[in-house]
Amino acid sequence: MPCRHAMIENKIITANPQTTIEEALKLFNTHKIRSVPVVDENNNLLGLFSFHQLLMTILPIPMAVGKGLHILDISLDHISGQSKWLSDRLKKHLDRKINEIMSKSPKTVHLDTPIGEGVRLLAHYGSPIAVTEEESNKLVGLISSQSVIKLLLNIEKD
Repeated sequence: MPCRHAMIENKIITANPQTTIEEALKLFNTHKIRSVPVVDENNNLLGLFSFHQLLMTILPIPMAVGKGLHILDISLDHISGQSKWLSDRLKKHLDRKINEIMSKSPKTVHLDTPIGEGVRLLAHYGSPIAVTEEESNKLVGLISSQSVIKLLLNIEKD
C-alpha cells in the first residue's frame, strides 16, 4: 500500500521562507499544528519549520547538543532559573525569518512510496513527513503519525 493512502492533502498549512518566527507561531496556535512546510511560490518544498528548530535555537548550546532535544524530557519551566532568560531569548528571535533556522532537508516520501517506509521514517524522525511529487519537489501532502494509524486501523475493516 502506498503512502498516498495515508496522506493529508486538503488542509495543509504552509509558509514561505520570508515568514517570521512570530508569524509562524501564530499559524501554529491558530491551526493547532507543531510544524509547517516551507514552500516557494510554485509549492516546491524548501524545508520544514517546527517547534523543534525553534527550541534548538533558543536553548543554551550545552542543552541543545548531544543526543538532541527529543531526549530532553523536561519542560522549559524546570530549567532552574532560566524561564525569564529563555523567554527573552525567544522574543529576540521573533523577527527572524523561518528560512534561517528551518530544516532545509526534511524527510520526504513520494506518492507511491510503500507505507512501511513511511512508518519507518515517522518512527525514526517524527511527524510529519512531506509527500512530494517524484519528478519534482512539489509538496502534495503530508503523512503524520495520526494519518498512518488511521489508515492502518481501517485496513482491518475492509
